[in-house]
Amino acid sequence: MDTDAMEIDNIQDNENLIRNNTNDVSNSDKNNDNNKIDVEEDDSEDEFGDIDLNEDEINFLMSPQSQKSNNFTMETGTPTKLNFNSTSNSVSNSVSNSNYSIDPNNTSIPIKSSQSTSMYSYSQNLGSSIEDQEFLKNLEIYYENLFPYKQYYNWLSYGNVNKEYFPHREFSFTLISDAYIRFQSFLNEKELKDNMLKYNPKKIDIGAVYNIRPNEKRKYLGVAFKPIEKELVFDIDMTDYDDIRTCCSGGNVCSKCWTFMTIAIKIIHRILTEDFGFEHILWVYSGRRGVHCWVCDERARKLSESARKAIVSYIEVIKGSDQQSKKVNLPTNLHPSLSEAENIVREYFPKLILEDMNIFDKKKEYSKLLDIIPDDEIKAKLSKSWETSDNSPEYKWNELSIEVEGKEKKKKELKNLVRDIIFQYTYPRLDFNVSIHLNHLLKSPFCIHPGTGRVCVPIDPEFCDDFDPLSVPTLNKLIEELSIIKKENINNSPTRVNYLKSTSIAKYMKPFNKFLKSLETEIHQARIIKKELEEQNLEDYLKTE
Repeated sequence: MDTDAMEIDNIQDNENLIRNNTNDVSNSDKNNDNNKIDVEEDDSEDEFGDIDLNEDEINFLMSPQSQKSNNFTMETGTPTKLNFNSTSNSVSNSVSNSNYSIDPNNTSIPIKSSQSTSMYSYSQNLGSSIEDQEFLKNLEIYYENLFPYKQYYNWLSYGNVNKEYFPHREFSFTLISDAYIRFQSFLNEKELKDNMLKYNPKKIDIGAVYNIRPNEKRKYLGVAFKPIEKELVFDIDMTDYDDIRTCCSGGNVCSKCWTFMTIAIKIIHRILTEDFGFEHILWVYSGRRGVHCWVCDERARKLSESARKAIVSYIEVIKGSDQQSKKVNLPTNLHPSLSEAENIVREYFPKLILEDMNIFDKKKEYSKLLDIIPDDEIKAKLSKSWETSDNSPEYKWNELSIEVEGKEKKKKELKNLVRDIIFQYTYPRLDFNVSIHLNHLLKSPFCIHPGTGRVCVPIDPEFCDDFDPLSVPTLNKLIEELSIIKKENINNSPTRVNYLKSTSIAKYMKPFNKFLKSLETEIHQARIIKKELEEQNLEDYLKTE
């Protein structure tokens, strides 16, 4: 059997594994450490440690009284740690924070005097900057008036068919103090809203559904605390394209390099829907430099970690370290899925890579391209030509294609090299661990990116070509719009205005509502199955009486 045939067989084996591996995640790798912290870091400059706090300890972080303690000292610029020696279950916890420290020997936890005290008033007491106070004040207004709690709850409760599903879901909050609080969970929509208004988090992450309510896990010391379900998620970060981007780097993006995200959405969405048959997929802008994908079908949520790994392996094409020049090695006869992807990358390559990235403009950039070619004679010839040439990028690319394809029959390493280069420069780059591990958290839709102030809004994959990250509304813009609307309606009917429909976030609710609509059929079927099971159980019970 030749190498190409073997590679195709391997891909087909992966497909069979995925189809047959939708068991409960409790069958996943038992060596996985479910208490390890895995937080999506695509847009965060902060590094957070693990923290599992009880209610009193969380209140302490927010308490205006805390600064009055003799053991509380304000510091500037010196990284310190907040340590709690909890009197309940004696579990030691720590919070990394650069602004203050607390004597670890002090186990008394001041209780916040009023449950209604918000994080905004907390920041004022801690003497935070005017910019931070303004951000928190606006964030509180946003959570009160514009966060789509109803739709958000409908999504994560999946119609509340299983009454324990939402209450067993993990959330994490990042507070303005940079304290990162894991294992939060809420009984219902109201409790979620109440806590978001109470803590006013600058960042929200969503985790798995656990066998025990995350915020009650301390009560069950003899029971293994483990994730049982989570959406299949993907994280595509623009910084993974920094070796190719010439327009921006790091956290910066523009309309040119955003095309990499457009390509990623098109390729991955097609694979998920056509190759795997998933129907309920939510794409979300991360707020700065990337996109997140949530696959929400019931069978996707029940996938084991090995099945998730197989799906990622099926999609993944670009492999190798930063020091490795050639990172794509595809067989001559492409799997049908990769043939579909090839149509997409070839469509975008000329405009994106040759024109917008202009990889032939500087020697530094085209040297990276030449390093991929495993033929010194061709590299030397092209390098000499390009150093003095004023020809267009398209002309230079044709030069490379002609040289490589002219020798590929004599040198097997050159076979399909031009095609593989196109894939390497344009194909999606995934964060492997985000997709595989059930205990990994991912930034929530509709939270505000603290760096850019932009909302993490849904993206319609059908119209992803039209999505412009630079036009996504910011927190400040929404608050200004809200202020105008409230002034205009102050003397009008007391009927509550739907601010979601009246501000610039409205257009981004359309793809979210479209996604929720797609879930309705599956939720309806789940209700029917649940009712039938309940009736059958009742019938079986009556027979035994």
